[in-house]
Amino acid sequence: MDKSDTGDLLSNGKFASPKEIILFTLIAHSSVLLRSSILLSMAASSTSPHYHYFFLLCKHNLWLRFLVDYCCLILPTVLAVSLFRDSIGSLLACMLTISFALLYVGNFGSTTTVPTKRVQLLSGQFSDHHSVAITYFRSYVLVATSVCILAVDFSTFPKRFCKTEQFGYSLMDVGVGMFTFANGLVSPVARMRTPKLCKELKNALLLATIGLARLVFVRWSGYVVNETEYGADWNFFFTLASLKITVELVVISVLPVSCIVAVAAFVAVCYELALQFAGLQVYLLETFATRQNTFFSLNREGLHSLFGYASLYLVGVHVGRLLFNFRQQLNEHNNVAGWSILKMIKLLVCCAAFTFACYHFSWLPSRRLANASYVIWMCFLCIFDTLSIFVLVFFVGCLYLSIPAVCRNQSDVQWNWIFGSCLWTSINKHGLLYFLLSNVITGMVNMTVATKTLNASTSLVILVTYSFLGSLPFAIRSAGKCLNVLDFVDVFIKKQKVVTKVIFT
Repeated sequence: MDKSDTGDLLSNGKFASPKEIILFTLIAHSSVLLRSSILLSMAASSTSPHYHYFFLLCKHNLWLRFLVDYCCLILPTVLAVSLFRDSIGSLLACMLTISFALLYVGNFGSTTTVPTKRVQLLSGQFSDHHSVAITYFRSYVLVATSVCILAVDFSTFPKRFCKTEQFGYSLMDVGVGMFTFANGLVSPVARMRTPKLCKELKNALLLATIGLARLVFVRWSGYVVNETEYGADWNFFFTLASLKITVELVVISVLPVSCIVAVAAFVAVCYELALQFAGLQVYLLETFATRQNTFFSLNREGLHSLFGYASLYLVGVHVGRLLFNFRQQLNEHNNVAGWSILKMIKLLVCCAAFTFACYHFSWLPSRRLANASYVIWMCFLCIFDTLSIFVLVFFVGCLYLSIPAVCRNQSDVQWNWIFGSCLWTSINKHGLLYFLLSNVITGMVNMTVATKTLNASTSLVILVTYSFLGSLPFAIRSAGKCLNVLDFVDVFIKKQKVVTKVIFT
């Protein structure tokens, strides 16, 4: 990639519509449903030993399990930015058709579910750390981001999906916003823990070190980056490190937890007023040719956008607390547990109304400025995805509980085989490493291949290879945690006398 390519990375005016971006994020839901339908249909087809044998292989064979996970959880996103770039709705329709067709052939329908199992499913009690919905949301943000950072360098990538230069809706623009929100979801305060000074400073220092290493690499290699994104020296790792210190340690540790949303709104409103009426917006969008040669002047976008990202991070913390509080109250059999979900729905409706108003009155979001319109748009998109994935996980769990053989052995129900033993779970656990690996491979591809000159088929092959190799280490890493799991498949195997027992050490 040479310097002449930088102008192609940012779209000017011809941006995507919010509807198209929402459809793209629904790939996450369709991917979860597709993977679940494959496993559930095999488990529920108790009349065919062949289905059980295939299911057993999927559960205990690393390569087959990885192939299923990759084809269901990673490949659809690759196809969405390549073959189906102009018809994402068709891709979703294909995935849903396959999913429901597989579920149709399964033997479901039993309703003798023990109520405690439904409570366990809703609360996510089978997860050691946090809600499965949060895990899936964070994982898909990482997967979609890693795919797009390489796909954008190919000529086949739609220009409307590229990062906007100043204002507008774009797929590439939502990545940093959703990443910020996702970090807020799992912050210590969101999990109702007191932030530990040393640990948070260590995490912030790690992010700052990575940001500095990236800056040194860019300067040393001559790798082209567009300075209008964050500034001449700033990058998103510096933004995350700053949020860890300013928001996690200063704001949240000092202010009452009940005021998190109010503080987020106050910061966003004050920052927006400064943008509109104090000349800050004109100052931030000033061309580099007229800027002073100082650190603060050359990196004004990255520094000032911290206010917007701080607001978004705080909302993520609030939503994370609501989900954790719901889980905790449900485990304690508290009748007011549903209020947490109701608060999320109310917040979603408010964000949806403001997003519609901003779109209707052409108050466009700006990732570069992280203005109020962008913060509201990101809040709506993230809360919508998190809440809808939460509902989908409950639906999948109910299907699992409706399998007759599972209903007969509900005392030994184990959730790990469908929710825990998943490629996304490993990617979420090692999110920073996955993101770094994706950035390194992307840089290597761009430095060795003239990506803009490649045709559609070659671009697709490179994207598939890149996403496959980038995911493989995390599938291998997660395999070690699944080897001692004896799940309900053994019940099927025993009953049909295919084998007596399967033990993995």
